[in-house]
Amino acid sequence: MKKLSALIFGILILGAGLRIAAAGVPMIPDEIKNLLIAQEISFHPNHLNLPIENKFVTQPLLNLYLTKLGMSLFGPNVLAARFFHVLCGCLTLLLIYRLGKEAGDSVGVTAMFLTAVNPYHIHASVRLVNESLLFGLSAASILVFYMALKHARYVYFIWLGVLTALNFYTKSVSLLLPAVFGIYMLLNPVYRRLLGRKELWIGVVLFGGLLIPWGIWVAQYGTSQLVFDAGMYIVSQVRLHTTTLNFYLIEFLSALKGVDHHMRISWEYATMGMINGIVIFSMTLAAIRYVSDGFVRYMFVIFAVFMGVLSFFAKPGLPFGEFWWASLSLIPAVCLTGVMMVRCYQTGKLAMICVMVFLGYALINSVFFVKQLEAQIMTPPHRMATFVDDDFVVARYYEYHHRKDLAVKEMLRLLRIAPNDVEKLSYLGWLYLQMGLEEKADAAWLRALDLEPSYVDPWNRLPQLMPQRLRYYLDGRSEELQGVAKDMRLGMLYFHAGDTTTADSYFLQIHQQSPNSWAVYYLGRSTLRQGEWDLAEQYFQMIIENSPDFYPAYFYLAQCDFKQGRYTAAEANLLALLENNPDDARAYQLLSEVYTEMKMPQRAKSALDIARTIFHDDVKARIYPRIQGDYQKLFEF
Repeated sequence: MKKLSALIFGILILGAGLRIAAAGVPMIPDEIKNLLIAQEISFHPNHLNLPIENKFVTQPLLNLYLTKLGMSLFGPNVLAARFFHVLCGCLTLLLIYRLGKEAGDSVGVTAMFLTAVNPYHIHASVRLVNESLLFGLSAASILVFYMALKHARYVYFIWLGVLTALNFYTKSVSLLLPAVFGIYMLLNPVYRRLLGRKELWIGVVLFGGLLIPWGIWVAQYGTSQLVFDAGMYIVSQVRLHTTTLNFYLIEFLSALKGVDHHMRISWEYATMGMINGIVIFSMTLAAIRYVSDGFVRYMFVIFAVFMGVLSFFAKPGLPFGEFWWASLSLIPAVCLTGVMMVRCYQTGKLAMICVMVFLGYALINSVFFVKQLEAQIMTPPHRMATFVDDDFVVARYYEYHHRKDLAVKEMLRLLRIAPNDVEKLSYLGWLYLQMGLEEKADAAWLRALDLEPSYVDPWNRLPQLMPQRLRYYLDGRSEELQGVAKDMRLGMLYFHAGDTTTADSYFLQIHQQSPNSWAVYYLGRSTLRQGEWDLAEQYFQMIIENSPDFYPAYFYLAQCDFKQGRYTAAEANLLALLENNPDDARAYQLLSEVYTEMKMPQRAKSALDIARTIFHDDVKARIYPRIQGDYQKLFEF
């Protein structure tokens, strides 16, 4: 017994150590948003503010109360805000052990260890979102329901009503748990008789009663919770997806397709890991052979309901669905994996060695995961790429609260991470426009148009405001831009308005006064529009001779070479471009076409695959309708 207690304590210390080490990583946008909302909560009697919902949060706010409590007790800092989240993550390990113990101490210890070193749960335990509390309350609910069935005691049903209600206030997807409990009772004749017990119905009344405040709030103000979004239930949308499968196998399935999994999901979220995901998922499925065992059957029903039901739903615009919702299936999955590993361990020496090797790998992998976590969530795989999936909800939150200065600061921070993101540049321009900084708005919008001429974001108002902006500069109302700078701005505006002749007159005048790479660059692009490849080539060659690091010129020079059949020269220019800007999707796309003409199909496929991974798959649905020309080819797969 002492040995078992020491082992449990050791795993708890290990799990706590990994989570404490991970607690210092920087916050992602969702966490910053939650922190801002948590700061609005006030427990002071004179200005009590306990919001039940917030329009910027698509899940309930119970986890934010924990965030506020941590800051109230330990000060306004990130570690204090994360204190109760980490604590819940650690306590969940004990709950997993107690749950697995129903199949034996060895199963409980194995399930506890698998959770302690699981990369997804480690990250979920430190983020200022709902997963940490959700895991803890769900594990407690699953355990209490099992104990209620096993002992049929009054107190268990009472606690079950309270826990399931609190779970709903953590994340609305937890509503599946009461459904699981009901299904399990109906499937088992032995437990069906409990449906007539008053204790059960007292628990049901408690569950409903605790949800009354939320119901009153929703009746008055509506709900922002994603699970109640009508878009989730569009008939054409409700079909079988790989949503939940991706929770375990996203890295494996991406590798099979030769795609970086970071480009298929939000890159700042940790995943299960390829080996962990394959082993846990396959072991869970293998446990069905022991489904005659009551505990295994119970765990398998929970796993099957979450995996089955959630696979039919996907948030519009996300081809891989909200597979994070399937995270609760990890609780029965680690228990079932524990059952299988213990049985494998007992079958023979080879199986025992395989189990120990995997557990050793899981431990080492978790240590490396924590050490690399900050780098993973702070830097996108393609730092310079356009359309990096990094939500600017924090900036929208500031805008809504009339703090556009802070919104601008947040957008500038995001653009330091992904400087070529046209959506962020477009939104930054919109913020500047609202602040009356029209010239800064023009600069941001023009930069976005230069980067992606065939894409216009809704926040980019320059096409509609073009006549007004031209008059502004022509009338001499600009105080910031004078002389060459003003002429350059006018030339750029005329160029994007489609008046190439007038634009060229400004660029020629600027270049005649003093050599200017940007003026020559636009002259080259103007001549390209007119199909004058030789003249355009001279312009771009001139830029590169004077400014070898001016990477945009290499792309159009490569275009000139490609159009004239000089494929080797086109390849050289594109490779030179990629040395300066390694995340240029257009360069890889054109390089693919070059290799196709050079009869190098493998290189062509490789270049096109890279081009496609630079554009996140999960932004495809959002941007595709507004993409024109060659860029559409990137999404035809």
